[in-house]
Amino acid sequence: MKSIDDYKNLVELLKQALEFYAERDNYDCKHDMNNVLVSNLDIDGGSQAQFALGKIKEFEEFEKKLLEDYEKLTESVAETDMTPEHLLELMKRMRKMSDDNDKNV
Repeated sequence: MKSIDDYKNLVELLKQALEFYAERDNYDCKHDMNNVLVSNLDIDGGSQAQFALGKIKEFEEFEKKLLEDYEKLTESVAETDMTPEHLLELMKRMRKMSDDNDKNV
């Protein structure tokens, strides 16, 4: 499962990207490339924004899959008469799924 620190890191990444695009100096042409002056924004070409948006998409996909997995498991519990032992086993499986998802993100 994603931690609070993961979300804080994402917010910080978004903040840095926004600060880059908000900085007026990044729009001024300063760098000579093939005898043409270009700005930091031209050099960046949107890569910071694309990277930040990609991280948001990863988080959204992770959350969606986690919710889908949770719904499947809770539906299976509702459809059966589970003993406390079965419920504990199900909780262990949910924990393992969460740990596996953490490793894949």
